[in-house]
Amino acid sequence: MLAALKKTDQWTRDNGQFIPHPATWLNRAGWDDEPPVQSADQSGCGDLMRLRTDNGPANMAAVKHMSLNLIRNINDKASIRARRKALAWDDQYLANAITGT
Repeated sequence: MLAALKKTDQWTRDNGQFIPHPATWLNRAGWDDEPPVQSADQSGCGDLMRLRTDNGPANMAAVKHMSLNLIRNINDKASIRARRKALAWDDQYLANAITGT
């Protein structure tokens, strides 16, 4: 990372006489803030990217529609937003919504 910074305009100005914000850079360990390079199969994002390819968007749309239909079928006077919160907070409310009781 230091090699890349040395090529920036701030570092090369005035023949490299001044390092921009040296105390801040040293105190933050600026040379050590770059994440390690990972190969494509080790990135940990493979599962996330599948949602955006092939049938992923259609599958997620179907799941979203099913969950909204489930929320709409709850028989109370609360808003959809309030029902969603209650489903997240209360396990019994969720069980009742799934079973339809």
